[in-house]
Amino acid sequence: MRPAMNDLALLGLGGAAVLGTRHALDPDHLIAVGGLAAAERAGTPPRLGAIGLAWGAGHAISLVSVGLLVIVLGDAFMPFPSKIWEQLVGISIIVVGIRIITLHIVSGRGKRGAAMTAHKGSNCLPAVGVGVLHGIAGSGGVTLLLLPYVPEAMRVPGLLVFAATTCLSMGLCATVLGIVMQRGGPPPKRAHAARMFIGVFSIVFGFGFVAGAG
Repeated sequence: MRPAMNDLALLGLGGAAVLGTRHALDPDHLIAVGGLAAAERAGTPPRLGAIGLAWGAGHAISLVSVGLLVIVLGDAFMPFPSKIWEQLVGISIIVVGIRIITLHIVSGRGKRGAAMTAHKGSNCLPAVGVGVLHGIAGSGGVTLLLLPYVPEAMRVPGLLVFAATTCLSMGLCATVLGIVMQRGGPPPKRAHAARMFIGVFSIVFGFGFVAGAG
């Protein structure tokens, strides 16, 4: 029986890893991190990878924190207002889009001081905040709702593996984006237009996400 249980545990952890890796590829996740990346003046792979990992860290903080409460309290903790969190996610994506447009309008008008001041710091801290919101919204919230139905011994390990692989997957996606931007970067005018498009698209997507969560 013990080998069978060990195999079941490994299968469960493997499934959590696969789901966590795929979870990072949700459209709202990619658009949020892509928007944060578009606001970076120096879109190098390490810098964008750090933004992806920062988003993943915020995602893990909220997902694991709420997940542990679900495990400990069970039905006494649920239901939680997932629609509110999803609306906040949409609002955060709108804010990211507005920030992209504002930074690049300022840059386009030659106000380099303000733009460079905004870019001196990394977007890692905003990425952590956006990740916190994403952790308990959308399919992350569905994962939390399913926790009480997972075998008790697998709940905490599975939750941790899911959160960790989501973080690493998003870090990898952001790094790849940085490599693509660095190797096949368009001329400055086209790059500026591309970032403005990402900003507008983020705003439209964010409003759609808020409306869909209502």
